Amino acid sequence: MITPGQTVLVVGLGKSGVSSCEFLLRRGCRVRATEHAQSASIAATAQALAEKGVTVETGGHTEEFCPGARRVVVSPGVPESAVPIQWAKRFKIPVIGEL
Repeated sequence: MITPGQTVLVVGLGKSGVSSCEFLLRRGCRVRATEHAQSASIAATAQALAEKGVTVETGGHTEEFCPGARRVVVSPGVPESAVPIQWAKRFKIPVIGEL
């Protein structure tokens, strides 16, 4: 269960990842988002989310970005081998699909 004040890590900043970030913000969560890709459109998305209060990492997933998360929300297409998913499994943090 995701509760207000909880830190949630969103993995993937496609259309559904951005929607997940916005939904979680409306629910009162502290939101972090990580995106493996790096491009001008990703940078613009990251900037827009940062202006709303999301902490964003782009250009790769790092384990250093994960600590503090109490839930991990994963976009479709993110491989099971992705760093945030492996980190969550190691620390028994629930991983849920964003859809």
